[in-house]
Amino acid sequence: MNTYTPDQHLPALRSLFRKNLLANLGAMAAAVLAFGLFFGFDHDLHTPLSMGISIGLSAVASVTEFFIERALHKRGRSTAWVYFFFFLLPLLILLAMSRSGLFPAESISGILFAVCFIFFRPLISVVILLMDSRRLREGAPLEAVGRMKPYSHRDGDAPGLDTSLLFEDELTHATLMLHTREMSPDHRYRVWYLPRTGLAVSQPIPDDAEVDPFGNLIQPDANPFISDSPETNSFTPTEPEQEPTRSPSASHDPNSPERRRAAKLALWSRACTFLSYGLIGFAFLSAVIFKTTDQAPVFFVMVFPAAGLMVLSNHLKNRGLKLRCTVQATAHCVDTVRRRSGKHSHYYPIVEFEVNGVPYTAELSTTCSPNAVGEPYTVYYDPLDPKTVIGRAGIL
Repeated sequence: MNTYTPDQHLPALRSLFRKNLLANLGAMAAAVLAFGLFFGFDHDLHTPLSMGISIGLSAVASVTEFFIERALHKRGRSTAWVYFFFFLLPLLILLAMSRSGLFPAESISGILFAVCFIFFRPLISVVILLMDSRRLREGAPLEAVGRMKPYSHRDGDAPGLDTSLLFEDELTHATLMLHTREMSPDHRYRVWYLPRTGLAVSQPIPDDAEVDPFGNLIQPDANPFISDSPETNSFTPTEPEQEPTRSPSASHDPNSPERRRAAKLALWSRACTFLSYGLIGFAFLSAVIFKTTDQAPVFFVMVFPAAGLMVLSNHLKNRGLKLRCTVQATAHCVDTVRRRSGKHSHYYPIVEFEVNGVPYTAELSTTCSPNAVGEPYTVYYDPLDPKTVIGRAGIL
């Protein structure tokens, strides 16, 4: 859970904005690269008519999928099926058209549709992100105080990514669709958000705290979560309590050898990820430039090392987290989220734990059952950044 003070929520929101923008731009770049690979040098495999129909159909499917998914999110419904439906249905349409003789090659028209769909869908998100960027530049995100709605449905693509949640502003009773993963149904929150994308960062507040008509927290002396400063009159997290740790002195010292080693491991992990993507991109470019798409060994010479680098990156990241997350806490599951992974989907627990009386919420990478709410978990958190967590099911 992000316990942001007023001078922290803007950097956190900007970081979330950049992460989403880069992720969508990366997907678009991959689609452009794939287009060059499959269609840049083989003009005889498609006709202008087949290309136009495939590209137009992908654009229509992308826009329709976006607005239907958004409408379902606003109603608290699951959207796991929407993406695949609007991806597979046009492919079936193209297959039927190719059998009628309109397209020279059904597989090529299908590939073109898939590549364009992968390009257009994140393009819509990029446009909406840019529409919200002005508020970030001006430092004027919207604010609200309230709770998750009872029927709010968590949904997303992969562990660690944001989910869409319905949030009710207790002052206006408006329902907001927010993209965040660090929110529990058990607490009230003050949120800072962007209106079009719904990207949000949040701060937990006690149930008995009061707010004025402008959303500012009042009664600072009655609650330990509220800052003593009359200027900000906001909640500020206290220092984490000293719980039994696996390495107490190192865990609380930002300049300890263990934490410096963790920082190096994180740097090496990012470098391995970057090299992995670079090798895959180089393999595709080589296939396009030298026309070696039919020579599988050339491609796999690049892909296998790239896969190895991704595994190494994940290993280094986990080692760094173990060095940072040294304080043990008992957590309980407050919600679950369904994530898609290829053709399959899994549930992941949203757990809550307390550090010196301040509640923190995190999504764990371990899978769980859909009815895991209330189950205990053992987590280890970073004493200098309690929202960084590793954990597993059960009590040690």
